[in-house]
Amino acid sequence: MTDNIDRRKFIKTAVGTAVGAVVAANLPAQAGEQGSKTAPGTEKIFLGGTIITMDDGRREVEAVAIAGGRILAAGDEAEVMKTGTEATEIVDLGGKTLMPVVQVNGRGDFAIFSDPAGALFGIARSDSGDPADFQSRLGDWIWIQLAVKDSVRSADFYAAVGGYDKIARWDVNSDDDLLLSAGGYARAGVSRVDDDRPAVWVPFVRVTDAADAAARAQSLGATLLLPPRDDVPGGDLAVIADPTGAVVGLMTWNYEEATE
Repeated sequence: MTDNIDRRKFIKTAVGTAVGAVVAANLPAQAGEQGSKTAPGTEKIFLGGTIITMDDGRREVEAVAIAGGRILAAGDEAEVMKTGTEATEIVDLGGKTLMPVVQVNGRGDFAIFSDPAGALFGIARSDSGDPADFQSRLGDWIWIQLAVKDSVRSADFYAAVGGYDKIARWDVNSDDDLLLSAGGYARAGVSRVDDDRPAVWVPFVRVTDAADAAARAQSLGATLLLPPRDDVPGGDLAVIADPTGAVVGLMTWNYEEATE
């Protein structure tokens, strides 16, 4: 990876604004919790949303029972409810997506959450520790940008969760376009949008030619959200929605040309 300044010069204010203007309108609503009470040991039962499991035979279930940070039961709501007791807390997800903490033997563990603005994000802990910083290869994820109405509040949230430094962009005259930095490197950007569309993280993948990659993506059923731009120092970019509606950025990035 490059340093803070070099790493971020490819993102302009227009990118975050354009991404925010085209995010999917059906992201999960704000979750709510209810305290109604219903097999021994079950501490919480999550229901009322999309619950993703690691079972290839059934990737989505209606409810999941948790105790001690582990899954006791997952499946149809009626069946999972039978595992509860009067002391079990029932958590209504309000339509949100949930993936409880998943432990992977020899690897670590991870979980997926929804931030205060409704954007989904994941955290992971590796048994072997974090890898050293490196320059992204072709096909690797190279950047991630959050498009959100209250960028300052969201940046404060992630700074508190991940221990990031919150710094202002040097190339735009705005207090609402921010970077999250750690270890001397910019890790993510947070851009303000001016409407009430749901907040969304947009990951960028490094490609040989953003325009060509966007054209190939369209031929495979993707929708072009932000046409290819070549006015970014060090490279060019485009933003698409894949056939499922997921928003993805495509970026051409030359590390040598981007170095000052």
